[in-house]
Amino acid sequence: MTNCKENVQRAIRISSLILLLFGTTLFQVQAQDQVKAIEYFNKGVDALTQKNYKQAIELYSLAIKEDPSYTKAYYNRANAKLTIKSYEDAINDFDLTIRQDPDFKKAHLYKGYALMKLKMYDTAIFSYTEAIRLDPSYSTAYMNRAICLMNMKKYKPASENLRKVVELQPENATGYYNMGLCYDKLEQYDKAALAYGNAIKINPANKKAYMAKGKALMKDEKYELASQDFSSALQEDPNMADAYYHRAYCKMKLKKYKGCDDRL
Repeated sequence: MTNCKENVQRAIRISSLILLLFGTTLFQVQAQDQVKAIEYFNKGVDALTQKNYKQAIELYSLAIKEDPSYTKAYYNRANAKLTIKSYEDAINDFDLTIRQDPDFKKAHLYKGYALMKLKMYDTAIFSYTEAIRLDPSYSTAYMNRAICLMNMKKYKPASENLRKVVELQPENATGYYNMGLCYDKLEQYDKAALAYGNAIKINPANKKAYMAKGKALMKDEKYELASQDFSSALQEDPNMADAYYHRAYCKMKLKKYKGCDDRL
């Protein structure tokens, strides 16, 4: 009876030792794979920095082969594909990134960008909305969502997104300029002129904003103010034929015929 107990105990010790050795070996193999994955990943980062995008993609792929759970490798590979305009492949990698880390807000953002480049605006808006859900102060996501809405000719919700952009980034001239475009399309010319004016305050050399503001004021029959903006545009670029034409039109409306034909 004693021998039987000893044999059982011996068998248990041997089994435990085998499991310990096997587990240690498995851990060592996994650790080695992770080390290789990190090495490939870092080489991929170097290649990306040097703008060797195809090489970077290959290196990130090797990192993923060594460690299929390497979230950042999927994300970086997606960005490399995005840079070479391989948008569909980039979207697939962003999806793999999000599958592993659903809260990776930049993966949602850049997936939206890839979809936007493919003119898949509805789906892009969904990705931007997810990014905003994860970070309600994500101004880039609001801006890109607004651009999608503008492309879909949904100018009112686009203007609301742009209002959020400038609320988060008061010095964002592009946000104000795009807001002006939306108000123009909505025929709210006073609001458009105000938005363009804010863009000009931030960037006084913005000739496009002077032109857009002048045209909005002209549509609102504020010809004197419009003429001043066209003159400001010409100070920035004396070769803007469009500015001469619209300034002349304003002068005619104001019955200031002298100088109406300047540079036409």
